[in-house]
Amino acid sequence: MRATTKEIVFSVLFISEVARISNALFIPAVES
Repeated sequence: MRATTKEIVFSVLFISEVARISNALFIPAVES
C-alpha cells in the first residue's frame, strides 16, 4: 500500500502538531 504525497504531507503536519501540543502541555508540568 503506497502512500500518496497528500497522505505523507498530512501525516507530517499531524505529527508535528501533536509534538507541538505535547511540548506545550508537558514542559510547564516538568518545570513547575
